[in-house]
Amino acid sequence: MSLRRYVVTALLVPLAVTAAEEKLKIPAVTVQAVSRMAGGVEAGDTSTAMIPMTLVVVNESERALVKPALLLAPNTDFAITAVKPPLPAAIAPFATFAGAFTLRPRQPIAHGRHDVVLVVQYGWSDGKTNFTSAKPATASLVVKRPFEDEAKGLPGGTAALFYLLLPVIPAFFAYQIVDRWRRGERFQIPVFGTEYLLPGFVIGLLVNYFAGARVSRWGVLIAAAVAGAAWPALRWAWESYQWKRWAFREGDDEKTYLRKALLSPWVRRRNLWVTVKSGAEKWGGMRLEQPNGRRILGARLLISPNQQADFDRVKDMVAAAVGNASHEKRLRLVEAVENGTATASRLENVSRGAGKHSEVIAAAELTDFEQRTAVKKDLVEPAS
Repeated sequence: MSLRRYVVTALLVPLAVTAAEEKLKIPAVTVQAVSRMAGGVEAGDTSTAMIPMTLVVVNESERALVKPALLLAPNTDFAITAVKPPLPAAIAPFATFAGAFTLRPRQPIAHGRHDVVLVVQYGWSDGKTNFTSAKPATASLVVKRPFEDEAKGLPGGTAALFYLLLPVIPAFFAYQIVDRWRRGERFQIPVFGTEYLLPGFVIGLLVNYFAGARVSRWGVLIAAAVAGAAWPALRWAWESYQWKRWAFREGDDEKTYLRKALLSPWVRRRNLWVTVKSGAEKWGGMRLEQPNGRRILGARLLISPNQQADFDRVKDMVAAAVGNASHEKRLRLVEAVENGTATASRLENVSRGAGKHSEVIAAAELTDFEQRTAVKKDLVEPAS
């Protein structure tokens, strides 16, 4: 008996539900939302990609659909722009509404396929009671990488790889152009030289990583070019600052020359008096270097106390500042000259042939630097 009861119940329940639906006459509604770009939309900026859609709502019942509205399911990454033409106040029985709207990402989204659930909500009545129902529809969207169609014909054929490497080109060219200007070279058409390939490649990848999903394709190219030019430009500015601060000039006085010779981070040897051949002439002087690495010759200096009471103290400072003395000891001697405790004067000028060079250094006239001999002498000596 129990088995017969279950069979009868199973047969009667669907009949009861069908009877209830027939009594209410629930409207039959069909909703379709289809992208008008079946091949996918190419998003230069995935945070503002506008995806055109077509909306069709079919009322297949004899009841009117009142106040229909197009909604998105919760927790979706997209937003809906206004439906055009707007949904009417009611969709008559057996009528069809066709319109268009646009989906826009709320934030940067991943490239590829996205299934978006939309809902058309509407009201209806059985003559006695008002009801609210909703009909869902799933829209399949494809967000493509920029240049995806063009990349299919390239070796490798993937837009991901092409888009990844695209910023490398403007970064590489901008880096090369500015770096050549920094070196004082005239403008040349950029070439794929090995010395510029690695920095351009790294800069392009970093720009793509940090800006690729937030900036349009042209923005990525511009950002890559700016970043590529910025590195050598900053280096150029830093070198210009260092040159202004530490470069030896023939018009320097003894005090300025002493500061640069003892404190410049580019001067490696302060205790070698060398003879060099430049052109047909023989030169002699202290071996020094400019910030760009160019070798020059400088004079030797005599450090004298301004007061007899400071004689022993100045002599000790000079003795501590020669050779491989620490920066602190060299700085102490420079400060003594700058604050008037001691005075720097020429002890031995740069020699030129049999004569003496009038300036504290020789630089511009040294077209070559063919070193012949070297003798250990200190750049500074105390007065006796």
